[in-house]
Amino acid sequence: MNRSILLLLPAFFLLAQSRNIPGNSAIDAIEQKDKPLRCWEEENGKYSLSDPKYPLCQYFESEGELFNVNGVDLESDDYTNILSMFGKSENGFAFLNVCLQEAYSFRGPLAQAAVSFRCLCKRDGCNVPARLDKFLEYNKLPLDLHHPNKDLQ
Repeated sequence: MNRSILLLLPAFFLLAQSRNIPGNSAIDAIEQKDKPLRCWEEENGKYSLSDPKYPLCQYFESEGELFNVNGVDLESDDYTNILSMFGKSENGFAFLNVCLQEAYSFRGPLAQAAVSFRCLCKRDGCNVPARLDKFLEYNKLPLDLHHPNKDLQ
């Protein structure tokens, strides 16, 4: 019986390769962690992918059907801790998104703070402009398996 199992295993692996089974998102993230990224950006209500030039992509969910997505300029804030988290991607483990809920007290300590929720990611096109649940679902797979225009539907 062991002999038949050994004979079937190579056939299974050949079948898996020939059927184009989805890849590994951890490996995808590890391979992209040090390269410049293409990020989704919005201009006049239309979304497009940037040139590969950003260290991080950013996603904000907003009201309605408009989503705030952009590439991150590292001069805009201190991203040291976020970059450190993405830098720990190795040995089959990777962060896909780091999401933050932040409070800003722009009007002083007696006024209500402004609260925002955003996600930062480090793979090409990871900041897809979609509802949060769709954004998270989209990022589960290696992103080269997605066709950008199809996945926005």
